[in-house]
Amino acid sequence: MFSFFKPSTLVAIGAVILFLLQFAQAYIVFSTDSVVSYSPSGSWFILDEPGSAGCGTEFLLGARSNGIVTFTFPAPSTTLQWWGFQRSDGGVAQVCVDNLPCTQFSYKNASTNGSENPRLLANITGLTNKVHTVTITNVLDTSVNAFGQLTVDRFVLSGSLPAPTFPSNTFISSVPLGFAYHAPIILGGNKPALNVLLDTGAPNVWVISNLCNSNNCAGHNKYAPGPGFQNLSIQDTAVFGSGGPDNTLVTWRVNDSVTWGTSTIAETTIGAAVGIPTGETLDGNFGMAKSAYAKCGAGNYNNFLENMFMQGDIVNAVIALYQLDGSEGAPSGVTSEGSIGGLDANKFTGSIDWIQMNPQGQWQSPASQRIVKTSSSSSGVDATNLFNHPVLAFDTGDNQLLGLPH
Repeated sequence: MFSFFKPSTLVAIGAVILFLLQFAQAYIVFSTDSVVSYSPSGSWFILDEPGSAGCGTEFLLGARSNGIVTFTFPAPSTTLQWWGFQRSDGGVAQVCVDNLPCTQFSYKNASTNGSENPRLLANITGLTNKVHTVTITNVLDTSVNAFGQLTVDRFVLSGSLPAPTFPSNTFISSVPLGFAYHAPIILGGNKPALNVLLDTGAPNVWVISNLCNSNNCAGHNKYAPGPGFQNLSIQDTAVFGSGGPDNTLVTWRVNDSVTWGTSTIAETTIGAAVGIPTGETLDGNFGMAKSAYAKCGAGNYNNFLENMFMQGDIVNAVIALYQLDGSEGAPSGVTSEGSIGGLDANKFTGSIDWIQMNPQGQWQSPASQRIVKTSSSSSGVDATNLFNHPVLAFDTGDNQLLGLPH
């Protein structure tokens, strides 16, 4: 889960246009979610095709005669939608829900050329409101006397995922949060802390190391290896703009400790930069997008937040950014903070609306409705179809996000 908080009720975007988000009573389960399994495992591959949701679509590229998909609902639902690609050379799947009678669905479309977005292949309604197990089996298409190529792009269920709950004694670790999501982080147990960007749009971490001696690194706090340092001997390079040394980031992957507030993870992977682009004002970039779960993210490694959760250093997989701009009239002692592990009830009033996030890569809402208002008192108009970006991304590395939750 990922949450932003702002005390005011409306956030102005531009001069007079206000955007409100509404989310339909349905949620998406992506093809790469852990509640979906594929058999035989070596016959299925993720492909990022036009219109693919999340990380990509699962394709049965191996023997087609024994392809099986098993999907267990993550929460109760009375409906099921299966989305995938139609195939011009035929295809029939048998869909079974629990012990109910099975139904066959054709995904053949002789006119498809493979460039269309995924289509609704099966729509099942009238189920009892409980957790169901669905089995999709590729069967012989007698119209062509062959097996088609089975695909799974996503499943859509009715209702909404249950909101998380947090015990009153939930451990929360916080760091002071500067404007634009800057925070002090300690690496290797060494001070001073490095001033880094908490970047929800990037999966990995890089910081300026004490091995960077160029003018671009002068004046920065630098990472110095701690007692648990381990060099992984893997170099990563990113080139920006016109290239050249002044537009290139060069890092070496190392393992060391990271301290976030009062919580320390003894070993996690970071990128120790030995060369950075010109004009870098921060000491590093702490990626907080999902990396371990991004199955199509080539070259990514588990970032420090994922490792803290998987190793038990934090109990809840929650990032909370409490960003004040000074105009809210917050009580004395209430400051901007970046927190992990839970929610600080002292930082907000009222209830929380939880929205579904894409489980892969960036923190993105896969399905949102855009309501446009010309003023705070006018009626809203559904303008969803006027936007060319149906997915809403929360990227703190993009300065335009300051117009949303700052």
